[in-house]
Amino acid sequence: MDAGRGAAGPCTAWPIGGGITPWLERQLHHLNAGAGAVAGLIELDPEEGTALPAGVRRRRERDAADRLIRVRALEPEAEHHHFAGASIGITAAAYRDVGGLEPLAALEDAAFATRLQECAVPIIRTRDVRVRTSARSRRRASRGLAIDLEVSGWLEQRRYRATEFDTGSLLAAKGDQSVTVIIPTKACAGTIAGVIGSAVSPLLEIGRASCRERV
Repeated sequence: MDAGRGAAGPCTAWPIGGGITPWLERQLHHLNAGAGAVAGLIELDPEEGTALPAGVRRRRERDAADRLIRVRALEPEAEHHHFAGASIGITAAAYRDVGGLEPLAALEDAAFATRLQECAVPIIRTRDVRVRTSARSRRRASRGLAIDLEVSGWLEQRRYRATEFDTGSLLAAKGDQSVTVIIPTKACAGTIAGVIGSAVSPLLEIGRASCRERV
């Protein structure tokens, strides 16, 4: 990109993970129509995406919907929330005006999008510019898609719903062992009393009653 700063035409980041044929043509179309920057849609590889746990896919869909709401607060015409190095295009003039990409360790594309917005460079987030990328969770950077998928997978394996367990089966599994409940209290002073009252206290009373019956 830096090599194109003196040019009048577009500077384009080539797609990662395999591009779709009209990717560059569609970017040129939007740039010639007046867009200062084009943000394309990023799709996961179909086979790899389908292989992700259902909970990971649902979390990704929820996050995408939430992020699109925030994006549309500033860009009402946005068709998606993505602005990633895998599929972006920008004119040389706009790239020069905002000072180019910052040499950050990660998320330099997100920081770049913020600077474009601050400098009032028109961004078009369109679905007709799209690429596919790997759904890998083996990360090469400290932030980004791979670590998002890795964290989602970790949460999916370790998150449980209280409705999946009844008190009787929990007591049977516990047996004669004691149980210690550790509740993080940082920045949750307003809710901790309710958590203890609704989740911990009932189990504590059941445990005490069980002990009295044995005596």
